[in-house]
Amino acid sequence: RCGFVRPSHAPAWEGVLDATEFGPRAIQPASLLAPRREPEAESCLVLNVWTPDVDASLPTMVWIHGGSFTTGSGALSYYDGTRLAARGVVVVSINYRLGPLGVLAPR
Repeated sequence: RCGFVRPSHAPAWEGVLDATEFGPRAIQPASLLAPRREPEAESCLVLNVWTPDVDASLPTMVWIHGGSFTTGSGALSYYDGTRLAARGVVVVSINYRLGPLGVLAPR
């Protein structure tokens, strides 16, 4: 179980990583703002990155969703960074552990 295990590095890969799909969001109750449409998993520590140019030095906005540490996801459609990236901004959103799996983790 991931909730009480320290985060670890992702396994190495060769070539181009297909990152066109969002990773899973944290396990949470369904709500109006975060209905159960996206996959959920304990292993949900994910960065979502939109960039217009991987080689440019651009301003960066990091979005951390709210939800009282019980609901939410950085991958919800209304947090899509495509429009800002098209204007020359790197946009990063995150998924983090919620509820008991997020706040009761060991030190």
